[in-house]
Amino acid sequence: MQHPVQETNKALKEWATVLKALESGQQIILFRKGGIIEQHDEFEVESPQFFLFPTYYHHSEDQLQPQYQPWVAETEAARPAGKQIPLGLFATVEKVLLAKNVERLRELTDAFIWTPEYVEKTWGWKPEKPAYILFLRVYKMASPHLIADKPEYGGCVSWIDIESTLPTGQLTPVLPEAEFEAQCRRIEQQLANTVVTA
Repeated sequence: MQHPVQETNKALKEWATVLKALESGQQIILFRKGGIIEQHDEFEVESPQFFLFPTYYHHSEDQLQPQYQPWVAETEAARPAGKQIPLGLFATVEKVLLAKNVERLRELTDAFIWTPEYVEKTWGWKPEKPAYILFLRVYKMASPHLIADKPEYGGCVSWIDIESTLPTGQLTPVLPEAEFEAQCRRIEQQLANTVVTA
């Protein structure tokens, strides 16, 4: 396990609903094919540690499994007033796998909140590009940051550099280490022979 850094300006953008799943321990993985205008035309792990930056665009109920569909309205209702972005979660990348088969990913419905159809649609976008599965150890910050939203934070990119370096402060893992490792093993076993280490 990585030891979290004390400060950084790096953040990874993800739907607020998915951050809710990460914060609850319901989900420990992210699935990435890259944003539309990624710097090098495909996803890269620009930093092994980062804040999780919530986004509220493009997520909709029909892209989530039925039991998680109310989270769209819940996260919208909890959104700070004004043009402010809450940074209350920090993550370390503990493992990166490259997926070779979408069928096994579709079957992992207990490991993520998306629908199998959404996973297949994401896989089908730019099929020549690799699909990354990131295993994240997620931490809850004792004192979340509220930062001003800026135009440069927008767009269909995965990574942003926050204007100022921010302290991570006191962090509490959302899952005990043993439980996190058990989830990692279970997911890797379910994906046996369909993934390679990146």
